[in-house]
Amino acid sequence: KMNGLQRKLEEMGVDARRATSTRQLVLLDSARTVEQLLTNGMPDAQRFRDVIASQVESMIDVWRPFQLHAFGDMVDVLYSRGDADAAIELERLWDELASRTGFALYCAYDAAQFSNDGHRSAFDAICRHHDVIIRIPEKPDAGAEAISPA
Repeated sequence: KMNGLQRKLEEMGVDARRATSTRQLVLLDSARTVEQLLTNGMPDAQRFRDVIASQVESMIDVWRPFQLHAFGDMVDVLYSRGDADAAIELERLWDELASRTGFALYCAYDAAQFSNDGHRSAFDAICRHHDVIIRIPEKPDAGAEAISPA
């Protein structure tokens, strides 16, 4: 069964099935994976190491000298269900792993959920874990805008 990301990659000319079979592409279900990381509603550092860090480190070893690129929306999964503290903690764990291992991490968030001023402090806390933030406009023909999180 092909998910949305695989379909998009195929549309772009990437053989996603082959990339998956050769472990050049590893896809995890965000919602299911998040549940594996939680203890009492919060991300657990040991579970993160077991589920995520071990896979990331394995992929880095397999594909060295190439840089690993990871794309994820697990923090957004937590935030969109109202778990801001858990989302910020998971962002911290990802950031720590990326800093330690040197892989490139790309995140995706539904920006609409941060439009309310009541979400500003959580938004700022999440942004502090990113080097660059790119706001994608709602209209496809408008240009993207890079924003410094500092």
